[in-house]
Amino acid sequence: MGGGGEHGHGHSPIPKVPDYKSFQVGDHTPELQNLQRMLAYKGLKDPWIRNYVWQYDNKKWGPLHLRLFRHTLFRGFKYGLALTAIVIAGEKLWAAAHPSDEHHH
Repeated sequence: MGGGGEHGHGHSPIPKVPDYKSFQVGDHTPELQNLQRMLAYKGLKDPWIRNYVWQYDNKKWGPLHLRLFRHTLFRGFKYGLALTAIVIAGEKLWAAAHPSDEHHH
């Protein structure tokens, strides 16, 4: 199965892989800079740390505290909203099927 060129069997073009030099730990990744300092203090180095630069890039995603806030606030939101709708619909169906029941909320 050979690909041949930049297209693979009628699919979209293969995405261009960014140059590895664009993923450097710097001022835009303070968490990774801190990790590098801690490792250096122990005489260690992580040669693969640049693989995580895209996740910690403050220019792209914003500061860590905002990323954590958004993640915490919206994590599971769609499931909670869907369950709320199901419970309300269930209560309305129950009330319609049992009109003589007197329960108050």
